Parts: sequence; structure tokens; C-alpha cells
Amino acid sequence: MKKPVYLIICAFLLSVCSCRRDKCCVIPEPPARITAEKNGVAWSPRFAKGVLSEIDSLSISATGITEQVYPYKKIDTLNISILYNKPGIYPLQGSQAFYGIFKDNGLTGYRLDASYNNVINITGYERLSNPYSSAPDQVRITGTFSLRFINPNDPLGISFRNGSFYTLVPY
Repeated sequence: MKKPVYLIICAFLLSVCSCRRDKCCVIPEPPARITAEKNGVAWSPRFAKGVLSEIDSLSISATGITEQVYPYKKIDTLNISILYNKPGIYPLQGSQAFYGIFKDNGLTGYRLDASYNNVINITGYERLSNPYSSAPDQVRITGTFSLRFINPNDPLGISFRNGSFYTLVPY
């Protein structure tokens, strides 16, 4: 009778003591996150992704879903692409940023407002070494952005202010 009791106590102690709070139970951050104020309202899309290509090009995309039931009623997407070589401020123009809304089986695309100071500011570029895994090292790119798109139905347009992002991309 003593052996099963000792076995249960040992298993309990091992499970409690083997997991230090500072070393485990930490939920990993998602590979990308984008937030902004879209026309003054908090916007945090459900899906985000960053891609750093070999030709020094950074693409960041975000997709938000307004209705939570399938089929989705409205999906909006924001895409930003720049030639990137170091942290700094990059003005955006033309097709470097795109905002679109998919609704009622149709797409409405919006172009950048050329009269606005559309910028993306790359504030951080950090290589994260991964010596304990066969997975490639990653780079964490962080930054902010401010964009305004022309909306023919609204003279104020569609603005993304106080935008921030991070993305983890393979090195």
C-alpha cells in the first residue's frame, strides 16, 4: 500500500516542481501583429503576416473579419510593401499600400491619398538566435505607420493612425 502512495506523491511533486513559472507556461507570441486606429476606432485584425524577401523587400499584411459567422459578411485587408534595408522612416506612395474591403461578393479597393504624409517607420530589427532547434533563426521587425486612403463616399477618407506592428520572419 505504501508504494502506490509514494508513487503518487512523487509524480505530484515532479509535476509541480519541474515547471518554473519563469521558464514554462509562457504562451509564444504570434508570428505577426498589427494594430491601429481606423477612422478613430481601435482596429486589430485577426490575421497578420510579414514577409522579408531576399531582395530587401518587406511586406506586411493584415486581414480583419467584421462578422463572426460563416459565410463572412465583410473582410477588410491592409497590405504594405517597401524596399527595406535598415530601420528608418519610409514614405509610402502609389501601390506601396493597399486597403480593400470584400463585401457581398465584391471588392472595393482604396488607393493612398497622395496629399497625406503616408509613412511606415521601422523602429527595430532584432535577430533572434535559435541555438536549441533546427528551425532557422528569426528576425523580429517592429514599427509604426500612419496611412490615409481616398474614399469617394467620404471626404475624410479612411485613415489608419497610431498604427504599430511586429513580425517574426525567417532570417
